[in-house]
Amino acid sequence: MLLTPVAITKDNVKDVVADGFVTKEELCTGSFAAACTQAGIS
Repeated sequence: MLLTPVAITKDNVKDVVADGFVTKEELCTGSFAAACTQAGIS
């Protein structure tokens, strides 16, 4: 199955987590934790 690539930005990164492509625990570690909070990922 081929997927159409979509650039991940601050505006849509929350959708990536909501869709299950990556978990909050995998994404929001270390220096990315503050950016996740700013992006509304909780």
